[in-house]
Amino acid sequence: MKKQRKKPQQKNQQVLNNEGLPETEDLTDMEDIPKNSKASAKRLMALLLKQKGALLIILLAAVVSNGLYAFTPIIMGKALDQLIQAISANGIGGGFEQLAEIVGLPLLLLAMAYLIGAAFSFLQEYTMASVGEKLALSLREKISEKITRLPLHYYDANETGEVLSRTTNDPDKIAEILKTGALQFANALCNLVFSIVIMFVLSPVMAVIIIATMSLSVFATKWISGKTLAIFYENQKVLGELNGKIEEYYTGNLIIKSFNQQEQVIKTERELSERQYQANKKSQFVIYAIYPAIRFLTQLSFVVTAIVGGIFAINGTMTIGTVQAFLQYVNQIADPITQSSYFINSMQAALASAERVFEFLDEPEEVPETSTPKQINQPDGAVALNMSALVIIPMNC
Repeated sequence: MKKQRKKPQQKNQQVLNNEGLPETEDLTDMEDIPKNSKASAKRLMALLLKQKGALLIILLAAVVSNGLYAFTPIIMGKALDQLIQAISANGIGGGFEQLAEIVGLPLLLLAMAYLIGAAFSFLQEYTMASVGEKLALSLREKISEKITRLPLHYYDANETGEVLSRTTNDPDKIAEILKTGALQFANALCNLVFSIVIMFVLSPVMAVIIIATMSLSVFATKWISGKTLAIFYENQKVLGELNGKIEEYYTGNLIIKSFNQQEQVIKTERELSERQYQANKKSQFVIYAIYPAIRFLTQLSFVVTAIVGGIFAINGTMTIGTVQAFLQYVNQIADPITQSSYFINSMQAALASAERVFEFLDEPEEVPETSTPKQINQPDGAVALNMSALVIIPMNC
């Protein structure tokens, strides 16, 4: 079976809880947490920038689709103001022709904005899927080349399952997160910029109030993302250990049976499975729990905006249509913040996987033999072999 990497003695000792299961290690004391996530992010970005054309298409599509989406609350607000003015002037009543004359143009503009935005969103998603798969392909090509240049002692010192996890699971994890999360982040950023600019144009006071209340979500996102990187790295690390043990026990099945180690193998596998279950449960929780938490904080901003906007409308300093537009902008800002927090949170998992892949790619390679060996034109030497007698002396039993 494969050799194991040597670790300090205290790291190998498992502490069992009251239920007889291994306790989860404190992630802040682990020696295997990501060592340099910033460097991994820079290398990942360098690989992405090789597809500049596709990234430019994605960015332009995000600007157009989100720009049109950001103007829809203004159109709806103007239509609402026109409808209120008509009701105030003529009273409730009138036919379909009067209603079409009032809201016909705004509805047409809304339909055009949504249709054009949907077309650019489709282009954006289609291009982003290609970018993610090409990134995964480039990583696999680098890994394939690296495998042939590694010395044999690397494979002796590392379990096959761990190597397979770094070369298959981790690149897929990176591509999956980039295809979904990066697209959401680009849309969220564009939507956030357009919405804030338009809000300051409509009412700087309301814009400041909304941004002040929404800042709670930003601070919450920053705090949560700082806690999740080690959790995602631990999940990938334990998954690699589990794959390594499965491969080792499968290939060494006859040896295990020969030395009657079945019970010990089952015990070890159960402990690893429990660790992987706990690590995966934590990582899944921090990914999906952040959305409702941030959503709750953004709803506080919606309530504050409704109260302040109602006061302004009663005082006559703001129309009802503008208040309605601001309420929509609160939701439009809340969604980007929530999506950004989800992306930043899940990006920690991508960086953890990227660091594991780059660690594999940075392993020292086998020194190749020289292509221009020194030629000996007239070799001069002799080989002498002195035969020694081998005497076997029988021992008396």
